Amino acid sequence: LTDGGQNVTSYTIMITGSTVSYTFMTQIPPAQQSLTVNNLAKGESYKVEITATNSVGPSIAFEEEFTVPFPPNFTSPSTPLDLSAIPPNTCCAGIQLGLQNPNNHVEIRVQVSTDGGDFSEASFTRSTTDMDIIYVEGLVAGTEYTIRVTVSNVFGTVERSVNTTPL
Repeated sequence: LTDGGQNVTSYTIMITGSTVSYTFMTQIPPAQQSLTVNNLAKGESYKVEITATNSVGPSIAFEEEFTVPFPPNFTSPSTPLDLSAIPPNTCCAGIQLGLQNPNNHVEIRVQVSTDGGDFSEASFTRSTTDMDIIYVEGLVAGTEYTIRVTVSNVFGTVERSVNTTPL
C-alpha cells in the first residue's frame, strides 16, 4: 500500500473466517512489520483486509484469502487396533491406544459401562511420557468394565471398545 504522499499513521487489519465464525481486528503503527494472530483453526480459510490510514483518511482495503496449513505429517486418527488394558491399580486402568501419530489427535473421549450397554463419561489423563497411553480414573476394584475410546481430529473419528477383566 502506498501512502499517497502523506505519512501513514496506522494500519487496520481485519481477519474474518471464510468457513468458520471468527473475527479479529486490530490497529498497528506504521513501523510495525509483522503481526502474530493466535487461535486460527488449522485447515480453515480466512480473509485478511489491510487498510492504511493517513491524514487524508483510510485507503481502499487490500484483501486476500488464505488457509491455515496443517503441521507436517498431520493425519486422520488411526484405528486403535492395539487397544488393550494395562494392569491397573485400584483406582484406574491404563489404556494403550495403539495410534500411529498420537500427537495429531486433538480430542479423546472415554466412556465406561459395567453392563456393555449404558455408557457414561469417564475422567482420564494422558501419560506425560507416552501420549499413546491414557489412564481411566474412578474405577472400582473387582468390577469388569467395557471402556469405549473415541479419538477425533479434523480428518475424522474412530471408536474402539475394550473389555477389562475385573480390576
